[in-house]
Amino acid sequence: MRSLPLPLDPVSVLCVLTKCSHLGCVKMGSQLHALVVKLGVSGCVRACNALMDVYVKCELVGGVRRVFEDMGLKTVVSWTVVLEGVVKGEGLENGRKVFDEMPERNEVAWTMMIVGYVENGMTREAFELLREMIFECGFVLNDVSLCSILSACSQSGDVSLGRWVHGYAVKEIGWDVGVMVGTGLVDMYAKCGRIGAALVVFRNMPRRNVVAWNAMIGGLAMHGKGKDVVDMFDSMIGEGVSPDANSLGRERMWWRSAGEGW
Repeated sequence: MRSLPLPLDPVSVLCVLTKCSHLGCVKMGSQLHALVVKLGVSGCVRACNALMDVYVKCELVGGVRRVFEDMGLKTVVSWTVVLEGVVKGEGLENGRKVFDEMPERNEVAWTMMIVGYVENGMTREAFELLREMIFECGFVLNDVSLCSILSACSQSGDVSLGRWVHGYAVKEIGWDVGVMVGTGLVDMYAKCGRIGAALVVFRNMPRRNVVAWNAMIGGLAMHGKGKDVVDMFDSMIGEGVSPDANSLGRERMWWRSAGEGW
């Protein structure tokens, strides 16, 4: 691009940086970093945010910090990107320092810290931050935040926090929490050893897509409930939901583990 007589403006740089971020292309990102400085585009907040995102995707926290420190104007997005980079590259302790320094916090920043605490088994810290976010700062968790926290509970086995999130979702949304959150609850309860609770949530979902069915079938298989796996698979087909590769893989896996063949 530089070999052609074409002007490079902030929009052009932003487009290329966004592509580098998606591809995790650190070499090109580093070259563009130098170009950003040379062309004086470093005053473009969006370009700097995109450049930091490249470094975050490549897990180069030093690059993230350099760009951030050289920025003049820092938006809440800038702070959130550097928070993600520090949490990934330096751990929760340093991430919390950045979080505490943030002049403004968005829902992404709060959720990032809460998920980090849950994944590291720090339930008390996660719960305290969750309560502060909701009751002191007035945030209402959206589907993405709810599912992120539920996924972290699934990985850590933290059913107590998962139950709290379930109660919160019902209070804020109603009994029909939607397919996305409902599936997250099914997965969380199943992976935390509460297959009965997972079934209750699943059976009370007014709408269920193939992802929800897969979560329930996978949970039953995980708990060794072979007959229920087969029955659930048949019910899915009976309700007109076409199985995908995950559905078929889970049923085959159960048959193999049961020694029945396929």
